[in-house]
Amino acid sequence: MWPESRIPLAVVMASFDPGGTEHQMIELIRRLDRRRWEVHVACLRKGGAWLQRAVDTASSVAQFDVRSFRRPAAGRRMVSFARWCRERRIAIVHTAELDAHRRAASRSKHTRSEPRERITDGAWRPASIE
Repeated sequence: MWPESRIPLAVVMASFDPGGTEHQMIELIRRLDRRRWEVHVACLRKGGAWLQRAVDTASSVAQFDVRSFRRPAAGRRMVSFARWCRERRIAIVHTAELDAHRRAASRSKHTRSEPRERITDGAWRPASIE
């Protein structure tokens, strides 16, 4: 499906505050081969000491400000996230932590793209990518 073009990948993080998981995700974003991957970053809060590292290497960085699922705004943010994924033709959504995983997984399945298959805790991909 993407033999000659880059595969659009979304990495979803809560924020860019220093921490072990955040460090691993920033390094993943920085080190993925740009000839194969088009890396986009979605975050719940666009702030933190390591934000610039992501901005410098990702194709885009977008914030979906979700502070609580008990508020109506959370639903609107999830719809925005699904639209963001569709517009970028995101093939894989990779999440960095439990809260980000739950939020992204619930919306990534509703992007009107190919059927998705869960491959690991935190990553979703179309069934056609092997």
